[in-house]
Amino acid sequence: MRRHWKKVVVLVLVLGIGIWSFFYFRANSDIKPGVPVLDKSVETTVLLGPADDNGDIDYVAALNQKHSQGVTPKSNAVVALINAIGPELRGVPLSSRFYRELGIKRLDDNKQYYQSFDNWLKKSSLISNANPVGDPNWTRYDYCLDHYWNAKDFPKINQWVDENTNSLNWIEQSTRRPNYFVPLEHSTKRVGASLIHAEPPYIDAMRPVARLLAIRAKRELPAGNYGNWKKDVLTIYRLANALGKGPTLREFMIAIGVTDLADFEIVNATQSGKLTPDQLKDIRTEIERLQPIPFPRQGIVCKQYSGLELLQIIGRTGSLKHALESNGIDSSDCPAKLPADLNEAAKVWNHWWGKMRKTLNFKNMEDRYEAIEAFDDEFEKNLGGETESPRGISSWLVSRKTHGKNLGRFLVSRSIPSLAMWQNTWNRVHTARKMASLAISLEIYRQKTGKYPSNLNQLVPDIIPALPVDYYRNKPFGYHLQKTGYLLYSYGADGIDHGGEKFRRGIGSDLLMENYQPKTFEQFQKENK
Repeated sequence: MRRHWKKVVVLVLVLGIGIWSFFYFRANSDIKPGVPVLDKSVETTVLLGPADDNGDIDYVAALNQKHSQGVTPKSNAVVALINAIGPELRGVPLSSRFYRELGIKRLDDNKQYYQSFDNWLKKSSLISNANPVGDPNWTRYDYCLDHYWNAKDFPKINQWVDENTNSLNWIEQSTRRPNYFVPLEHSTKRVGASLIHAEPPYIDAMRPVARLLAIRAKRELPAGNYGNWKKDVLTIYRLANALGKGPTLREFMIAIGVTDLADFEIVNATQSGKLTPDQLKDIRTEIERLQPIPFPRQGIVCKQYSGLELLQIIGRTGSLKHALESNGIDSSDCPAKLPADLNEAAKVWNHWWGKMRKTLNFKNMEDRYEAIEAFDDEFEKNLGGETESPRGISSWLVSRKTHGKNLGRFLVSRSIPSLAMWQNTWNRVHTARKMASLAISLEIYRQKTGKYPSNLNQLVPDIIPALPVDYYRNKPFGYHLQKTGYLLYSYGADGIDHGGEKFRRGIGSDLLMENYQPKTFEQFQKENK
């Protein structure tokens, strides 16, 4: 009798473990169509709608609805950008949905649009080497980007620039439009998270377009066309500002590279002696009126939503490993399936992204830095070390709720960007703009007195009413006279005056405003072989 009881107990235990394992490891693969993966609440999905066909939050549609409010085709900078770049980008035609979201008709394939230098060379059968390194055409391109030039000495560059005139007119027009709405599109892949790699289809062309504007500006100034030079430089600045309004972090990073080109050109023109005192004052006034590139808050919101979208995909497909792999996240130690409460994962994810977004609400720079430092310290303390690996997450002895929290921690630790890095990047952009304006003031002083000032205080009050301050130190910039020109620099991210040293090991570099040192094409060609 006792033996029978033992068999019954063992049988019950086996059946119990089997039933428990079945439901436990079904994880989220039992979610039926029309039933949302995540409970809709501020804590989990953040948004309550709109929903897709499965009942999950459609974050792409939500962002498109938000950013398109009050935008018309005539007020939207993106419509003008598309008219400049053309209907086929990266070899792929723009989708009908993209046109519909913009509210415009499909572009004519037969019209002439922006031609990159590479494509123009191929079209003109001028490529002498498949590799641009050492190709004389690309050497001329690089020279004209860094030096003032004329049409007679560089006829091919001149022809390429002129053939892009219509496209550059559209670019200039785009920078005068008040709105910037680029439709985000859904991924065509079953397990593709649309927002993780979201970026405008024309984004790769923006830096080359800005270089084209800079090259044309370097032709216009020595030809005495100050008005055309000024328009191109201001267009580069405004293009950067427009891109900075975009919904993705990629646009912000491209905007930084674009605005660097404009700052570089301002300093080159200032130190070349090609601008009169009145022109110097005019361009200084113009760049001081420009709106700064906004901090990438929209890109950070998009990044937060991308994680929630990924959790929905994990739940909908029932596959953790495949979902992570398909979206560029290391999944080498991940189990194929994960018995996790995804609502708990979403709560952990939103907790950290919410804390991060709160630190950006401080308008006072010192308060924001203090908040960022506190956030980074807390993040490092809680998630900076080795978070539990996905393999560890799959332990039988852990509840689904705990699995969910651990999954959230795992995703957060691999996704949260460094706030200090983003803030320092933003500071560098605005510091460079201030330094460019200060370089103009130094040239006005030189033209007035015949020499540069021995210290920056000599600019006040005749040239400028007060000295601009370095974002990194809240004090005036570093400045030293040199044998040729001067050294103007910011103290950089560490806020320490290193005397204008550009590269230092273990510590931050100072940010230098380099002196313009023109070379002949022959010298440039020899140095860049």
